[in-house]
Amino acid sequence: ITLTYFLNYLTESSFYKTIPYLSKLNFSHIIGILLIISLLSVFFLKTYIKNKIINAKDKSYSDSFLSFIDRDKIGIAILFIISIRVGEFLLHAMVPVFLVDLGLKEHYGWISGGVGLPASIVGALLGGFIISKWGYKKTGFYLLLFQNITNLLYMFVAFYLNNLLAINTNNPNPEFMGNFNLITIASIVGIEQLSAGVGTAVLTSYLLKVCMKEYKT
Repeated sequence: ITLTYFLNYLTESSFYKTIPYLSKLNFSHIIGILLIISLLSVFFLKTYIKNKIINAKDKSYSDSFLSFIDRDKIGIAILFIISIRVGEFLLHAMVPVFLVDLGLKEHYGWISGGVGLPASIVGALLGGFIISKWGYKKTGFYLLLFQNITNLLYMFVAFYLNNLLAINTNNPNPEFMGNFNLITIASIVGIEQLSAGVGTAVLTSYLLKVCMKEYKT
């Protein structure tokens, strides 16, 4: 907790903002980097951690942790867990700004909550159904392909409404795009969130797959 407060204070300080290149990394970026370093450390120090855990007092937790990291190709598994949602994570960071630049600040609430959220829930249920019916090995790749290929829809919108982007970016009185374009963008958000829900089902299934049965909870 102390480290978190320190990093947050540091990234908000005027001194930090004057440091070239490093100042482009905000608080969430640094936390993400530290988490990746921690995971890599677990991989490279697996033997050392194993020896420490064997003599730990809390055997239930230590045994579950050890069962996860003490296996062949765990490094590849952890890398897959990290990367499986990277594209979606980066997209979610850009979509709100993108929609605001299109002049949809007033509509973002109902598009996100009224269209995107239900679609993501339906996607998770749909993905879980597909995996349970046809199996993870047969469907995982295609579901992840669906998750990522729908991101290209935003690229289509950027090209299609390029002139509107140029007019409305940083414009306090943005020009309305029309009902047809508004419905189109809301539909794209819904489709993308549906695919994101499908990706969540794939990730959850994979996490259950790589865990030992007795420690799935």
